[in-house]
Amino acid sequence: MRIFKEFKELIDKVGYRYEEGMAGNPYIMIPITIANTVRLRIFFIFDEVEGGDKALISMKIFDVANISSPLKRDDLLRLLNDINAKYKFCRYVADNDGDVSIYYDCYADSIYALTSIVFVFSKTLEALEDEELKKFMKLQWT
Repeated sequence: MRIFKEFKELIDKVGYRYEEGMAGNPYIMIPITIANTVRLRIFFIFDEVEGGDKALISMKIFDVANISSPLKRDDLLRLLNDINAKYKFCRYVADNDGDVSIYYDCYADSIYALTSIVFVFSKTLEALEDEELKKFMKLQWT
């Protein structure tokens, strides 16, 4: 639980409002609104290795978009492929209902690694807001 505790302290310092819980593994959920319209739910799920010296951390960003029309499914998959080819570590995915999410997994074993994860998190949100969200909204509303 050391990594989870250190991550919570880091998130507190950054100033994000969050909820924590336990669903098999401990998690932190950060609700964020971007582009003044899209309310995201960002989960950081911690799967700590015995001893608590390192953890697999899964970042999952939900509610990016919902493109549920079967007529737009091919365009959605093409868009996801184009975006995933652009980014090396984050994966943009859509479930069968057309809900688009972003996944990122990594190992952390120190405060340096945790700081890097927060940096990746902020850059992922920045790219989503500045570049990718427009593409999803265009597809969703046209």
